[in-house]
Amino acid sequence: MRMPRSEPPECWHLGVPPIPKRSRLYALEPVNIGTAQVESLTGYVTRLAEAHCVSVADLVGVELSSPASLTPLLTPCRDEHPSNAFYSQSHSINGIGEAPRRWVSVLEAATLRQELSYLTLLPFEHVICESFLFRKSSAWCPRCLESRRLCGVPYESLLWTLAVVKICPVHNEVLVEICPNCHRRAAPLAANSRPGHCSRCGGWLGRENRDGHVQNISNPLELEYQAWIAQAVGGLVASIPRLNGMLLTDRFRHVLSGYMAAVSGGNLLAFGQMTRTPRSALRGWISGQHRPRIGTLLRMCYHLRVPVTALFDATEPVEVAHLRDDRATRRLHCEDKVRIALVQALDEEPPPSLTEVARRLNYTTPERLYEIDRGRCRRIVTRRRQSPDAFWWRRSGARPICDEARIKELLENSLAQKHPTSAFHIAISLGYSGAGCIWRKFPDLCRAIGAKIASNKTIQLDNTRQALRAALEEEPPPSLEHISKRLGFGSPTPLRNYFPDLYRALVARRANYQANRKDKMRTALEAILTEEPPPTILAVCDRLGLSESWLYNLYPELIRAIAARHRARRDQSMKDRRQLSRIEVFQIVSDLESKGERPARALVQVRLSANAVKDWGTVSRFLKEAKRELGIR
Repeated sequence: MRMPRSEPPECWHLGVPPIPKRSRLYALEPVNIGTAQVESLTGYVTRLAEAHCVSVADLVGVELSSPASLTPLLTPCRDEHPSNAFYSQSHSINGIGEAPRRWVSVLEAATLRQELSYLTLLPFEHVICESFLFRKSSAWCPRCLESRRLCGVPYESLLWTLAVVKICPVHNEVLVEICPNCHRRAAPLAANSRPGHCSRCGGWLGRENRDGHVQNISNPLELEYQAWIAQAVGGLVASIPRLNGMLLTDRFRHVLSGYMAAVSGGNLLAFGQMTRTPRSALRGWISGQHRPRIGTLLRMCYHLRVPVTALFDATEPVEVAHLRDDRATRRLHCEDKVRIALVQALDEEPPPSLTEVARRLNYTTPERLYEIDRGRCRRIVTRRRQSPDAFWWRRSGARPICDEARIKELLENSLAQKHPTSAFHIAISLGYSGAGCIWRKFPDLCRAIGAKIASNKTIQLDNTRQALRAALEEEPPPSLEHISKRLGFGSPTPLRNYFPDLYRALVARRANYQANRKDKMRTALEAILTEEPPPTILAVCDRLGLSESWLYNLYPELIRAIAARHRARRDQSMKDRRQLSRIEVFQIVSDLESKGERPARALVQVRLSANAVKDWGTVSRFLKEAKRELGIR
């Protein structure tokens, strides 16, 4: 009998298949990396704890800081529980330095995610100063939280943690820092933090409000500036993945030097005045000795009208012709550099004219050169006169510098303009040393241009005089710097030179206003000293519309007294809350024992009232005392 052909047996591979590496924690994916709404690292830790159904205290203090872990996160003090050791540094976790680098390293090792540094500002570690970089309390946009909850993933943006950002760029609303439920501030990362919830009372922080009006910023200019800040910082955090790993320090210094050269010819003082940046800060940034504070850097970019990312992302500066001020470059060279240029001109062949040397140094006329070194200037003039090329235009058959038809065309075009160019500047642009030749050929046109310029100047002075008189009636009286900027002047000096009487009246009125304002401020601060409950210094600053440093400089004793009253009230309130927590823990333990239930910490903590202290360490300590006194094991 013929047997049927059997199929070849299946081939089995007996080798061990490769098993991908397993993470200790869930490999939770960060939200919106590479966008302005990227998640913060503190928000990621909060979501990671919620994904594992544990508190942030247990995740950070027990799991990530366990001695069995390859890279323990925290090494607390002897009497401090690990879960409470991160409170003092929670506001800096999203920033730059050793603390965020350690957090990123530990979390990446635990989750096997490799992009968690994009949730911080670590890529800007060497180009941005960490001072005043982050808020010490959490802030949020209620409408953003509500919309994110509806999408299924409520999270906290890195943008909200930065102290310079006051407005949500999406909804154009001021960020909220005080919980609407318990009316308290909360740390950026606390033991009981949950995404979108207050870490103190547990209340939801989102809301659906279609009113986009910003109530806390009434000044439209300030509102515009804060909106620009939010957009600029959003672009900065969105560029973190693209800029990571680049040598940002050298690029920043190169691009900043390019902007200085384009705007003021390298003049630090002029560039600082036009961008509202201290000259000492600019000098430190260019030399690499100091890193810029983000607020100062953003103010400079705002006046340059360039995004802050242009200082790190671009290789060359963008065009900023709107800010160029040639007056800033007239005194660009110091006396030593001018003398060196004069010495070099004495050795040139063919000998240059003194006017040509002056223009190389960005001077319109040679007068400044005569002031610095009259002897060398005369030698340059003598060499020029003795050279074969001297006075070449006087020789028969010499070609004119410019045709008369071209000169007439330029003069007529200038006269037709609303603000004509003077005959002198036209002559300089054509290569003449002065306007005498043009005046001899076209006296009527030159005279008409001069009359029009004088008429425009008279009209401008009349308009300026009317504006200054109107400023005398304004309330509150504006500063002279603000008036000068409003009128298009770089400083108040022209106002003082042309309108001395109005200038003195404005100065006196402003000084009187400042004195009255200081008196009213002192009266308000003295009244605050008797308020109950004592407000915080931040609340006082918000109420008066002034910065904390300004108040400390003017009224140091009053501010210290207000701060001392608040600290005393806060300490007493905390002492009372701890005492309340102790009483309630004893009562809860007694009730649970009478019911035959085991008094676990979680059960006790849930039953505490809203005013009691609920942190892990306090509840655990009182629970041990209650068990010891009640004889419970």
